[in-house]
Amino acid sequence: MPWEHVKQLIDMQTGERMRRSYPVQIAYEQHKVWAKQQYGSGAEYLVQTALAEFINKTKADGFDAKSPLESSDFMFRANDFPYYFGDGAEHWVMWCTKRLEPGFEAPVAAVKAIEQRFGQDVEWRYLVNSVEHQSVREISHAHIFIKRV
Repeated sequence: MPWEHVKQLIDMQTGERMRRSYPVQIAYEQHKVWAKQQYGSGAEYLVQTALAEFINKTKADGFDAKSPLESSDFMFRANDFPYYFGDGAEHWVMWCTKRLEPGFEAPVAAVKAIEQRFGQDVEWRYLVNSVEHQSVREISHAHIFIKRV
């Protein structure tokens, strides 16, 4: 999917689903089966591996899930099973220690975190899937689509 089409989908807030390439989708499906067998769920796999240190912040004394979002509430990770983009766009996941609402508008703290992580020389779009389309509902996250300029 060309970057211009990604921008249009997000900007028009159509809710049209983006897709992975066939080989990436197959790998993703296999990974989900493996994670469920090894850890009980995809979320538990993430909690015990890639996001372990990040998730531990939510267990620290003084952590308040209802406090306002701050840029430190986010962690970026390149998507292991990205949606298909044919022109060099990147698909990142922005994990959050607090609940993000589904939609296309990034909260101010998320914008700050994105700019801190990727700088000013990128175009980006933000998306939190509707609940029924979230593959990992237990850990709040947004999809960040990046095109370096």
